[in-house]
Amino acid sequence: EDLCYLSWGRKWFYNTLDETVIVKHWWEEEPILHPWIERLIDNISNNKKKNSHWIHKSILFKLTHLNNVLVPALILYWSGWSGKGAFLTLLAKIFWEKNTQVWLGQKDLESSFDSYQGNKLIVEFKEVSSGNKFNDKKMLDRIKSFVWEPIINVRALHKDSREVDNIARFHLSSNHAVPIQLDSKHSGNRRFTIIKTGWELTKEVADLFWREALISDKIIKQYIAWLYETYPEVPKMNRFFALDNEEKKQLEESCEGAAN
Repeated sequence: EDLCYLSWGRKWFYNTLDETVIVKHWWEEEPILHPWIERLIDNISNNKKKNSHWIHKSILFKLTHLNNVLVPALILYWSGWSGKGAFLTLLAKIFWEKNTQVWLGQKDLESSFDSYQGNKLIVEFKEVSSGNKFNDKKMLDRIKSFVWEPIINVRALHKDSREVDNIARFHLSSNHAVPIQLDSKHSGNRRFTIIKTGWELTKEVADLFWREALISDKIIKQYIAWLYETYPEVPKMNRFFALDNEEKKQLEESCEGAAN
């Protein structure tokens, strides 16, 4: 009948999601959290255990619930070279590069034609905040039209609008103090988890991470085995909720309008 992009596919549809490229056979490895992966997650979590546990769990939840769209978008912001890009590379190693789309930005959200057209598990928008609250509110509304929506309308150049499956987990990365213009805190902003990262990683640490952690499939499989052993409750969950932390409350306060 048509195309789909879903785990297990859909009857009479041709499935474009190739699950064989996603990391498998993790159970053959010893569960180990490699020190450089631990360092990366701790740094983008600003060394707050509440943040790092949420990030680890969110990876396992998406891995065990590929079709579940109710995964909050993760907003990582603050210092450059703190590991935001390396984290996306880690996800691309787990879910594979062909299922990952990064470096989308404001122009992709403002264009009449969609750069993101489905067929991805991990999608990143980078630096979507301009400092103009009116414009940034439009960026927020556009992003909200993707997050938690199982079916989205996309339009490519010289083509009609069409409906596609949307099972991506979304990420927003920024070096700005206000990475996105959130809704009023009374709305809850349930689609988003906000984490302020730590400071810039030293070149020595960054080089070791890239060389040792992200090249080795064995280390990635050990990490996944560690996730299963450390968070056995996650595969049984039906819903994964946004993190309610101090950074989110502070950002909501910063985004409040004078009327509120």
